Amino acid sequence: MIRLGYVYPAGKLLKPPKRKLTDEKLIESGRENLLRIADALEWNAKHEIRLFRIPLDSIPFSPKNTLKSWKKKLDVEGEVIGKFIRKNRMRIFMHTSPQYYLSAQDPANLKQSIAEIEHCSATLDLLGLGASAKIITNIGRIPKRRKNTARRFISNFSKLSSHAQERIVVENDDLHWSFYDAFGVAGKLHIPIVFNYPAFLKNKFTDLSPQDIINVAAISWEKDDGRQKVHYSENVRGQKKKCTISKRTFRKFHEEILGLKVDVVLHSEEGGRSVLKAQEIINQV
Repeated sequence: MIRLGYVYPAGKLLKPPKRKLTDEKLIESGRENLLRIADALEWNAKHEIRLFRIPLDSIPFSPKNTLKSWKKKLDVEGEVIGKFIRKNRMRIFMHTSPQYYLSAQDPANLKQSIAEIEHCSATLDLLGLGASAKIITNIGRIPKRRKNTARRFISNFSKLSSHAQERIVVENDDLHWSFYDAFGVAGKLHIPIVFNYPAFLKNKFTDLSPQDIINVAAISWEKDDGRQKVHYSENVRGQKKKCTISKRTFRKFHEEILGLKVDVVLHSEEGGRSVLKAQEIINQV
């Protein structure tokens, strides 16, 4: 049995200019964003949607503002929202920016990547969520040799806090890392891998079916990691983002994963409405 969730549209949150982001403005914006997320969570509970990916800037991120500047001042909101999440047995995810990665050769890029991951981890900690609340991050561009990029990612992983390390998962992408290559990095670190379905279709390396690949990915997920996660989107790099999902395309995807026990997070501009539409398609099968 699959469970469906969605990515909360980042455009619905306040995102003050980072250059002018004072501690006071961060707290003000963070509190407002948490209220907006709480409102979405109530809608999710009403529609029995248990999976939800919240943006990096749910609490505005800036390397200039330390975690200490907001954690204690937002702990009441975090506690209330976290209690609601746990009561309704929901699961929360986050994703770092695709242009920053642990494998970066540039020190500034690496520093930003680590800061983003720690920011996500602190946000999930604020909500009182366990290790099954995951942070998805990309392995990164390959300047020259793939092995060297993988080694840097693995080496820099050790620079993360223990809480962040427990939450990190990687995924295949449509440019640099096929599922096979990303799975190798995940295996070295003993961390889970998310099967990115649209990236797999664009960057295929095998005749194995999506169901076969998902079964392979399942090996990387331990009990404490929660249910295996799969990413679904119909957006194509370089093209205008789709507002919703296609019945025909999603039906084909559902047929390919029928019978699997996975958490599927949908990424479309309309957010939760896509889940309702996908559920209708599933009910028609």
